[in-house]
Amino acid sequence: MKANVFKKENVFLNVEEQTKEEVLKFIGLKSKELNITNDADGVYEGLVKRESQFTTNLGEFIAIPHTKNDAVLNPAVLVLKFNKDVVWNEGEEKIKLVISLLMPGQSEENTHLKLLSALSRKLIHEDFKSALLNSNDSDEITSLISEALGL
Repeated sequence: MKANVFKKENVFLNVEEQTKEEVLKFIGLKSKELNITNDADGVYEGLVKRESQFTTNLGEFIAIPHTKNDAVLNPAVLVLKFNKDVVWNEGEEKIKLVISLLMPGQSEENTHLKLLSALSRKLIHEDFKSALLNSNDSDEITSLISEALGL
């Protein structure tokens, strides 16, 4: 797996967005700024499509919106922490942290499944979740996520 999938520039602290739709649009825009895509709307639409199939709200204040589509040029992981808790879906626990996985549609390997699996294994550990949720240090968050992803 490529080490450039996740780097410090992919961590966004104090994000102002307050709804799931705003958050997914933010991910699309940032992915364009980071040269992960040339098509911010395509990334947004891929994330929305995935959400329509099944919520990515894991509970315990964390969501993992993800997409595998042709709008994504380079695989990437983005992390967002919010100023205020975000309502992901009515009736669900609010979100404090998003870990978004963006994968090219044509990628042959199951990179997204490997990343999701690695992340899921770490997220069952309370100390890991707590460290992520309580940190406002992009270096620390980068280190935690990189370790979790095996990068």
